[in-house]
Amino acid sequence: MNRPVCVLVLCLACVRPFSPAPPPDQPDASAADAPMVALGLDSLQALELRRRVKVEFDHDLEVSALLSGASLADVLAQLSG
Repeated sequence: MNRPVCVLVLCLACVRPFSPAPPPDQPDASAADAPMVALGLDSLQALELRRRVKVEFDHDLEVSALLSGASLADVLAQLSG
């Protein structure tokens, strides 16, 4: 894994130690493509994730995007674009 991916995964693990398993209604989806809210991310954790991403990457994430179905892959795409 490259550094941005590792740092983002660590940020997520600190915010919400949710299971990397895909949601039951998406058995073929990888955890990276699963909505973070389906994996257990709530509004307070989304705020903390936004803060950690700002510190580590100097990038502002939209909490509304995180809570409306963004996946880890979506966040990584935002950070790289």
